[in-house]
Amino acid sequence: MTHKNTLNRSQFSITVFIMRLIPSIVFMSFLFYGIGASYVKLLIPLIQYEMKWIHPEYQFIQFSYDIQNNTEKLILQISINRYCVDGQGRTGNVRQVQFSVCGSMIYIHPIIMFSFIFAWPGMRLVKRIGACCIAIPFLLIVQMLDTPILLICLAENNLVIFEYSGLIRQFWCYILSHGGRQFLSLIGCIFSILPFYLKMPTSSNQ
Repeated sequence: MTHKNTLNRSQFSITVFIMRLIPSIVFMSFLFYGIGASYVKLLIPLIQYEMKWIHPEYQFIQFSYDIQNNTEKLILQISINRYCVDGQGRTGNVRQVQFSVCGSMIYIHPIIMFSFIFAWPGMRLVKRIGACCIAIPFLLIVQMLDTPILLICLAENNLVIFEYSGLIRQFWCYILSHGGRQFLSLIGCIFSILPFYLKMPTSSNQ
């Protein structure tokens, strides 16, 4: 009987979670549709700093956010000032690349993380708000593990990579593009909620 009650509670929690998750995702999607531009612009200096830290030879000619044909775009033009070999075997010490990515891709992480936090069963509103505050640094970490690496891979997409670090970065981009991005968001969400489930050990009088 107890086992049956436990299963019923578990099924109820999953049902409640799914029923909350769908409207949470819809709400967060509409919210970031409105504030997404400000969010992306806020992250641009941090993304550029990390890319420059990984590749000091990068010279940023353009790194901007714009709306083109009703589509949000993050536009980059970079001068790569190092010896390069492209896929056609051409060599050179300076190579300029220009590309753009969909701006909405940048705020996938906050949509997933905050949607899961607000949909999580068994938490009071105060705890959900607290979890959202805790999530901010984790969101920043997740974002910096994703976006700058992706942009570097796009910048060097047509170049032959010789360094082990570059090969590792390519593998990481492959993981991100095949579910890793969403997995990172879930990890950030779990770390944000975890403090409310950890109990401090109580000392007993001997």
